[in-house]
Amino acid sequence: MVMIAYLLGTNVILIPIIMMIFMVYGCFYIYERFTKEDEKVNKYTDIYTDRNAGNDVAPVASTENNAPGFCVVVDAGHVGSDGGTVSGKAVEKDINLSVALKLKAILENDNIEVILTRSSDENMSLADRTSVANDSNADFFISLHCNYYEKDAQVAICSREGK
Repeated sequence: MVMIAYLLGTNVILIPIIMMIFMVYGCFYIYERFTKEDEKVNKYTDIYTDRNAGNDVAPVASTENNAPGFCVVVDAGHVGSDGGTVSGKAVEKDINLSVALKLKAILENDNIEVILTRSSDENMSLADRTSVANDSNADFFISLHCNYYEKDAQVAICSREGK
């Protein structure tokens, strides 16, 4: 009986680790899929160098279309009075929006159409944000959150059936 409990406990730990590995590989896949070979080395190095020099320079738009017709919806989680997690002066809704706006600039630099469910701290219901996502007919949906969770990590995955 102890052996069964041990094996189950090991699987409970391994499943989130395996899921995180797949998420990292997914990010690498997206990067590889939408970045031309000659841009992969210099693009991010140049931005990093400029920021180190004290010049916060926005990426320059590509001259060629890297992803024709590709659309991504970016949802910055929490809004208005629902600020999400708070730590000191940092509020989750503000962090999520900041990341969403930066992600939008990066994706648009690669000529990927980006639809934000919100672009400010406007009071928008979850139903309204869901409608934006569903009505857009996007190829990819990203929901940004930085939840606080005391134990280990929190991972949420939605299947095609919505379960």
